[in-house]
Amino acid sequence: DFGRLSLLISLSTLFFIVGDLGLPQALCRQLPELLPVSTLDLRRAWLGVLLRVRVGVSLLAAGAFFGLTACFFPDLPRPAIGALALAIVVGGVVDPLVTWLLGRNEADRWGWSFLLRRAQYLVLLPLGYRWGGLNGAALGVVAAEALVLAYALRQHTEGWNLRASAATVPRAFWTLALSFLAGNVLAGAYRYSGETLVRWSGCDYHEVGFFGAAMNVFAAAEAGAVQL
Repeated sequence: DFGRLSLLISLSTLFFIVGDLGLPQALCRQLPELLPVSTLDLRRAWLGVLLRVRVGVSLLAAGAFFGLTACFFPDLPRPAIGALALAIVVGGVVDPLVTWLLGRNEADRWGWSFLLRRAQYLVLLPLGYRWGGLNGAALGVVAAEALVLAYALRQHTEGWNLRASAATVPRAFWTLALSFLAGNVLAGAYRYSGETLVRWSGCDYHEVGFFGAAMNVFAAAEAGAVQL
């Protein structure tokens, strides 16, 4: 089951990365320039457009994740696949909300979203697995994302305008975002495709799980070195 969960998490993360469109990096780059010259209505319009686009693309990414995973890995339980597809959509709402905080130079509030997500995973995944096996663990992911969403919504007092014209956000911003997306996809393929390749090479889920655990240890060490 750990191997199967590792495969599902890695695949869903890949589709989540594709669905982010490079918006987090582009928003962190452009928002500090926008804020000093913006009005409340303009800020609401920007955030509304980004939310609308992000959710729409996340729905497409979630559908692609569910369809392709169910097709190529028919031995994986459909409820678990569906739960992680839902997590992609919920994460798609969280992403622009918390990135907006970072762009406003509120890194502490932005960072809390990551701490909350990881702390809740440590609790909700084991509890979910104990309650409902692999499907329960996947629902634990959804629950963690939903709680992070509740936190993100509470951080926004200005609101957003979901009916704002897409032309509010200039084309140059989307060009910048897509350039970041290209790099994100390459980095994501490097980090999250291993479990799929191990499984496709004919290995069983014990070996997939072993690779996933080893890759997580490596990624933690790599991230720790960068933080230092």
